[in-house]
Amino acid sequence: MAAGHAGKSRIPATAGRVLTEEGLRAYTKCSQFHHYGGADVLPLDIRLLEWAYESLLTQMLNKPTQDRSFLISFNVNKAVHHLKLRDSLEESQVQELTARCMVQLNDVLSLLSPWFYTPLYSAWKFRTRVSKTPIDLHVSSVLFNKNTQTLNLVAFSPFRASADNKNDPVLILKSKILSQIGRRFKLKAGYVRLHIISISSTGEIIYDTFTERKAGVPAAIENTKRLIEAMEAGFHYPRLPCTIPCPFRKKCFVGE
Repeated sequence: MAAGHAGKSRIPATAGRVLTEEGLRAYTKCSQFHHYGGADVLPLDIRLLEWAYESLLTQMLNKPTQDRSFLISFNVNKAVHHLKLRDSLEESQVQELTARCMVQLNDVLSLLSPWFYTPLYSAWKFRTRVSKTPIDLHVSSVLFNKNTQTLNLVAFSPFRASADNKNDPVLILKSKILSQIGRRFKLKAGYVRLHIISISSTGEIIYDTFTERKAGVPAAIENTKRLIEAMEAGFHYPRLPCTIPCPFRKKCFVGE
């Protein structure tokens, strides 16, 4: 990303270091951004929805209840407090985010109802390995459908369009290990699905479903493997011209 550079150069190799979802997405955005310590975190509205959903599922696991309206209101407000939104936003902004999140959480529960599916885990973390790199991954819930005998993993995505989910290395890796997770629960690969939730630029819920055999997923898995191998070797692919908002821009383009 340094001015005047083209082609590929080297940054410190990452082989053997544990990689997070945020780190992998940061490298995909720009290798230099990742090298400087950047992390590609979820946008605030999606982070709020994710936290509220996971909190609600945890509450359902501990004490099942049928009062949907109470669960939504209680856990959205709990998420607002946990993320300390009032420390950085005006009260009117907090109220708008809260109201919108309640509608969105209700929509997610309509798609993946914890009263229809059986919740098994909330905020489930696990580790996989690609080449020499251990990678920590996370899903917001694991749900079991007794009628179809399927295991359903729910994950939130930072993207505002469904097409971007198909190229995200984090979601691709989660798709890659569905058969491994299925074996843990003694289920065949076709009986494990990844449900992806994100929010559009207009505030509507975007919903996608991946399976390990979905068209395009095998090729995307191979591309993700090559990306991680490039990280391990320390390859740097400068992003020129740089069009992303970045706090490290002045390090790359000195004097700009």
